[in-house]
Formats: sequence, structure tokens, C-alpha cells
Amino acid sequence: MKRHLCSCALTALTLLSSQAASAQQAAPAPSAQRVVVQGLKAQSDWFKAESEHFVVYSDTSRYNVFQLLNNMERLDFMLRAYTKPYLRPQPHEPKLTLYFHRRDALARHADGKPLDAVGLYNSCSAGVLAAGILMDPIVELENGSLLNGPTNDTLSYLFEGYARHFLYHHTTIRTPRSFIDGFAQYFATARFSDDQMAIGRSPVSVGRYLKLLDDGYRYGLSYIDVINDNDSGTGSYAGPGVKLDFAARSWLLTHFMLSTEDNRTRLARYLDLANRGVPATAAFETAFTITPKQLSNELWRYRRTSLIESQVEVPALPAARIAYTDLPDSVTDYVMIAATLKACPSRATGEALLRAMTSRPDGTPQHPLARLALSRAQIDWGNPQDAIADLSALAGGAEGNTEARYLLGMAHLRLASQQQGAAKADSLAAARRHLADVINADPVSAEAAYALLRAELASGEPPSESALTAAELAWKNGPEVSDYARAAALMHAYAGNSATSRLALTVLANNRRDPAMATWARQWQARLLDGVDSGEVLAELRSTLASGTVFTAWTVAQDNTMQEVALAAGKERARHALDCDNFSTGYANMSAEQKREACMALR
Repeated sequence: MKRHLCSCALTALTLLSSQAASAQQAAPAPSAQRVVVQGLKAQSDWFKAESEHFVVYSDTSRYNVFQLLNNMERLDFMLRAYTKPYLRPQPHEPKLTLYFHRRDALARHADGKPLDAVGLYNSCSAGVLAAGILMDPIVELENGSLLNGPTNDTLSYLFEGYARHFLYHHTTIRTPRSFIDGFAQYFATARFSDDQMAIGRSPVSVGRYLKLLDDGYRYGLSYIDVINDNDSGTGSYAGPGVKLDFAARSWLLTHFMLSTEDNRTRLARYLDLANRGVPATAAFETAFTITPKQLSNELWRYRRTSLIESQVEVPALPAARIAYTDLPDSVTDYVMIAATLKACPSRATGEALLRAMTSRPDGTPQHPLARLALSRAQIDWGNPQDAIADLSALAGGAEGNTEARYLLGMAHLRLASQQQGAAKADSLAAARRHLADVINADPVSAEAAYALLRAELASGEPPSESALTAAELAWKNGPEVSDYARAAALMHAYAGNSATSRLALTVLANNRRDPAMATWARQWQARLLDGVDSGEVLAELRSTLASGTVFTAWTVAQDNTMQEVALAAGKERARHALDCDNFSTGYANMSAEQKREACMALR
């Protein structure tokens, strides 16, 4: 492994296209960083901070959020440069909402929190949100400490999660999973100053694991497993250790694939073949002219002779423009209540939150955050009629709250599901009106577009052009949400747009992190190929709109797993030493060199 300070800026590192580098270098440097503060002196530990691409709710400190957003905006800038050939054209983009906690509260965002989880991305019909934890204070780095400075777990895990999310949100890359995970690990250790970036450093646990392999640790995965996205191991080799094995090998493989212009060109070919359904090993061998069996030796040599940690000049790195908003103490509890409700929780959780809010002796605070949280719970888990008056007040006027308008549309949509005849028609008309207002005010609101699609189809009439437009908008602005992609696939199939329908189904079928949806997509690929009546397509669309799915992608720290693996390796070395001692005792006439070779063979 080599460390390399490069003054040639971005060109040598930009993924797949030198044009991407020149485009970024030619871009004008952003104007000076500006911080805008709204509100009175902070009354709650929680506050809101908004930059160009992110909305953060945090109970840490303004300094940490300032450093976080500065680094996240720079990471976003570099990810766009590296993936430019794959980016979907998007003149306007939704901002990602991130909850940044001073201590672990991830279990409140989603059920099923894994051991050692340090972050998550949750997606459902209500949209996408992320959460992370302040593990180490975030400090500003100077150029001299980018390559040699201490690691920072806060940035590493937040960068890992965002790099993975970036591929799902901004590109159609869903396979191979080893590339997606390797890409996330690769950018986890990126570090930024005002005008330079360090890239290529191994994550701590990944580096320690690869060192164990160097020392002869016996492992269970091969690079054939990695190419075939087998991160579950076998009957004799499974559990958390295999996930670390897969992550380490994926990082090294991705580092290799991004290392030279020739390899980046081959990577483009590899991803294209994989996307078109070519078997993984065949796709890799075709693109790289290396068999998976040869790959282990190739990467062993690469790691010792060619792997570089680079520091490059990037004068156009952005400086985050941040607007802070203080929150009163009265809404402290409501920040996480609202976050939980937006993550499409279970019925038990939703009803419990509604009971907790309605049983408060002092009632609901008048702050919009608290009132919107109560209204959302009433719509989803209580009587939607109870929410309409307050939402109407919040949504009224030219400067009305956009979230209130969205929830007002959802309240009427939910009421319509409980009604018949003229009352149902009136509620659906009101829902469509409010949701259309939201989309006009906020064209990137994927959740509003998806709700409008539901309202268009709830009447029982054949879908209109508005339904197709709504489905397309939801998928365009929330492509990582499986419900949106599925609805778009079916709506386009119904409308006769077979090419677009096939694209949406391919994206779903290739998404191995959501196997249930991938199976559904493959089934419908086959059905549409055989020919399906439009009535069947419409029936499937209406039934899936009613069901909905929730998907949570967790970021998991590997430190404890690495400690367990290191302990196992130590025990293995001790057993091996004992075996060698016993072996040497039995073969006293052998030379020392012969004994050493024989002992190595025992491994």
C-alpha cells in the first residue's frame, strides 16, 4: 500500500469518464460559506439545520452539525463526479432528511435493529429518511492531516451509508451487490479539507481483517463468492464474520476496479453486463479478462504493489450553506415521534404513539411540528376526520405549510377508503386537489405524487393520464422506494409503455437487498413477456397500492465482529503451534526447513 500526494486534481480518479473530471474542474467555485440562523435562543436540545441536499434534525451541537453538513455536501459533490455516467438527469432534487443523534436511538426509527447498528436508511410509501449517531466529534481537517489523521467513526459510518444510498437514489445500479458495498466502504474513509480530498484508505476493520488474511488466517469466502454476491457463507462458515469477510473483499475489489482508467472502463462494461442479466462470473470475466479463480492472486499482488491512498486537489469543493432553526422545548418529544411516524411503523407502534400524544395533560403544543405529528398519527392510526380542521388551518393561505397540505390530502384519501357513493367521491376530489397543490408547490415530493396516484385509482374508474404522471413523478423523485418503482412498472405496462415498464422491473429484479420485491419483479417480467390482460395489470396495481412495503437498510459497525475474528485467529494460531510442536516431536530426524514446510502444510 502506498500513500500518494497528487497535485493533478481530479482527473486520475474520476470514475469511468475523463469528461466527468473536466466538467467538475471547469465548474465555477461556489461562493463563500454562509450560515443563516432562524429562531430565538435554543430551548430544546433538538434543532433543525438545512443545506443544499440535506435536512438534519439533531440533538448534538451546531458545531458538529456544521462539520457534518460541510463534509456531507463535499462527499455528495465527489460522488456525483465519480458516477456522472450513471446519474439520472434531475434538474430539481428532494433533500434527504437525516436524524443525527448524540446517543444511540436507532431502535425508535425502525424495528429489528441489528446488534452494533450505527445508522439506517428507511424507505416506504411515506418517503425516505436516514439516521446516524455522533460517535466521535467531527473536527475540521487541514491538508496535512487528510492522509495521516485519526479515523473518525462518525464520518466513516455516515459516509458509508450515504454512498450506498446515493447509488440507489441517483443511479439504476442495483447489482452486483459486491460493487455497491465496496463502493460504500471505499468512500467511507474519504476525507476533505477546503480544497483537497483523501481517498483510498481502508476502513479500520477492513484493514485489520485483510492483515489477518495476510498472516494466514483461514477464511470461508472466496472471490467467486464475492462476485456471486454470497455474503451469507455456507453451513460451516456463516454469521457476522462472513459479512466482514465479504465487506473486506468487496472493498479491495472495488479499489482495484477504480484504480486505473483501463479498470474503470472495464468496470463500466462489467456493470452493464450485470445489469442486463449476464451471470456474475461470466460478466466479470468478460469485462476484466480475469477469471474469478485468478482474482485472489491478482488482488494479492495489487494490494502489495499498486494500492494507493491518494490526496488530490479539488478546488471546486463546495462549502455548505446552512440555515439553522431552533425548536422550543415543548416539541422535544415530538421530534422523534414525528420521525417514527414518517417511517411507516407497525400498527402497535403507531397506535401507541397516538395514545401517548392524545393523553398528554397539557394537550398538543401549538408548534407546527407537534401538530403535524398528531395529525399524521390520527390519519394513519385513528380517525382522519379529527385531523382535518387543524391541517386546514396550517395549510391555508399562499404561505401554507406544504406538509400540512400533503397530510390534508392523505386525510381525505383515508376518509374515502371508509366511505361509499357521493361522500367517497367528494373525499377523493378533495384529496386530489390538495395533493396536486403540493406537487405544484414542491414538484420533487415523491410521497405526494404516490398519494395522488392512489387517489386517482381509488375511484374504480380506468386510470387517467394524471395517474401515469403521478406514478412517473413518484418513481423519478424516489427511485430507491420499492413501492414507487413497482407502481411505475405497472402503470407504464398498463399504458403500453413496455420499455419503461421493463426498465423499472429490471431495477427491482436486480435489487438483491430486497429479495421479496426482486422475486415479484421477476415474476412480472415473465408475465408481461407472455402477455397479460390490462385488467390483470390494473388489479395488481390496486392491490399492491393497498399493501405497501417498508425497507430498512442498516449500517453496522464491524469493530466487535473484528475482535471476535481476531480472537478466533489467535486460538487458531495457538492450535497450529501446538500441532507443530507435536509434529516436530514425532519427526526428530527432519531438518528445520522440512519441519517448517510440514507445519505450514498442516494449515
